[in-house]
Amino acid sequence: MEQASERPDIIFVSFDEPNADAHFERLKSFEPSAKRVHGVRGIYAAYQAVAETATTSHFYMVDADSWVLDDFSFAIPDEASLADIKMWSARNAVNGLRWFNGGLKLLSRRAVLSMNPGSIDFFSSMAGERVLSGEIATETRFNATPFLAWRAGFRECAKLTGKVVRFRDAGEHLNIWQTQGADKLNGAWCMLGARMGANYGLKNPAGHSLLKINDMRWLYDVFEDARKSNAIATILAEIAGG
Repeated sequence: MEQASERPDIIFVSFDEPNADAHFERLKSFEPSAKRVHGVRGIYAAYQAVAETATTSHFYMVDADSWVLDDFSFAIPDEASLADIKMWSARNAVNGLRWFNGGLKLLSRRAVLSMNPGSIDFFSSMAGERVLSGEIATETRFNATPFLAWRAGFRECAKLTGKVVRFRDAGEHLNIWQTQGADKLNGAWCMLGARMGANYGLKNPAGHSLLKINDMRWLYDVFEDARKSNAIATILAEIAGG
């Protein structure tokens, strides 16, 4: 642990999210000095860019699809010391799950620098003491476009069935991703991505092929192939129709 002697920087990280500007303005209404890292390609590279931007030993990292909830405060931590990794729960805008996927993070620079660039789940590869908060800090609004909604469902469910992420309620989460939220914005696309990702993870459990879920260009190609498929169009219609 490092001593909590300074106010952590708050850093917003964005790439291709159409609601990023609005979400950044929302964040600045909580903390006008919030910084932004934009346009860095690749998850690992984006984390490293955030660490390089930070001027404090610990920093809040806010994803571009995060909408900060009204009652959350970026107060200076009261603890005498800080864990290397702290994460808050987020409310899923499509299926209502309350979990750490897409949640607000308070990280130490050394934790980010310890990340394994060859890991399937970069966050899990960080070294250091972890604290998970049940407080819901944000709503993760990843569903602004069909592709972004599909991508979120695909990646999360591939990690679940591929056994990259393990926790007690994983089976329940997997079911909810695949069956809930058709009435939400791009919800059917999210559910389709979840079903395709679950199938992909089952076929590629924690193997080299599962690394592809971090390749955004590959994901987009898979999405485009699905979008153009008549069979997929039929499945989408069934999902949307309940």
